[in-house]
Amino acid sequence: MFKKLRARLHHYFLRKKLKDVKHPHQTMNYERAQTIAVIFDATLPENLTATKKFNQELSNSNKRVHFFAFLNHNQPAGSLPFEYMTKQQVNWLFIPQHPKVEELITKKYDLLINLCTEECLPLEYICALSNATYRVGRFIPGKTYCYDLMIDMNGKRDMNYFIEQLNRYLKMIK
Repeated sequence: MFKKLRARLHHYFLRKKLKDVKHPHQTMNYERAQTIAVIFDATLPENLTATKKFNQELSNSNKRVHFFAFLNHNQPAGSLPFEYMTKQQVNWLFIPQHPKVEELITKKYDLLINLCTEECLPLEYICALSNATYRVGRFIPGKTYCYDLMIDMNGKRDMNYFIEQLNRYLKMIK
């Protein structure tokens, strides 16, 4: 119950902030995208494995790619190959307080991809306020303010499946 109240307050303040934000968005595919930001939840080890594989794919395509992870722990179990924030760097209203978050929001990326397969309010906050040309994430009813393209996961929660669908749809866009 307490978490639901915090989430409602998060959405209230985010929508209030979104009234002042006007970023032009347009459709973008992999071919045209030169700069790509990928944000994801690295709490589960299998998500980190899938993301490393996706990073390798994107790196081979000569794109400038920036990965940023969220850990729903106080500290990572080991070293992470990507920049990350922990739950200690998220305030009571699920608003990220990490210094790199402002850069992610203000920098003009061609494509911003949220690889979260579950709701993650700190990363959705970044997506909603992002200056990226095209924002992509998982389909969540009522979250159209976060994404320009939402991919339906058909009830699946597997990041590999999501990446497969993401590749499929972004390559379809002309």
